[in-house]
Formats: sequence, structure tokens, C-alpha cells
Amino acid sequence: MPVPNDARGRVIGGWVFAINFAWIGQMTLGYIAESVGVESALAGAGGLVVATGLVIFFLSLNKKSCPCCVCSKRSAFSTRQPAARKLASPWFL
Repeated sequence: MPVPNDARGRVIGGWVFAINFAWIGQMTLGYIAESVGVESALAGAGGLVVATGLVIFFLSLNKKSCPCCVCSKRSAFSTRQPAARKLASPWFL
């Protein structure tokens, strides 16, 4: 997905943050799996992902515009969205 130049640093920072702190979740899930069982630990982690997704979805319904910093500033990227979508479409379709 193309990222506008003014948001590139934030995207890379978020990616590095997610990759470097993944071990905390993995250790926690391993501890829970040893305590209550693998099936229960994975079911709980999946439920947490679904619940988080639902909360974000329902909170986003109240917003009239995109909450991200790029679209709210109405940058050049957001005014050219149809052209950007055409560029971002897969080549094999």
C-alpha cells in the first residue's frame, strides 16, 4: 500500500514498534498456554482480537471522516485517492 511521504516515518515507526515488541505477547501467550492449555489460550487470544476489532469498528461509526492524520489534513494524497487506488490495484486483476 502506498504511503504518503509525510506519513512514512510514522508508518515505519509503527512497524518497528510492532515487530520489536511482539515477544512480549508471545511470552504472555506461552505462559497462559502452560497454565490453562493451548486451546484455551488461543481461543482467548482470538476472542481478544475479535473484541478489539469490534470496538474499533463501532467507535469508527461515530466519526464522520477518516480519523487518521493524513486524511484529516487533506493532503495531496487524499485529494488524489481515485488515482492512488488505480495505482495500488493488483496487476493481475
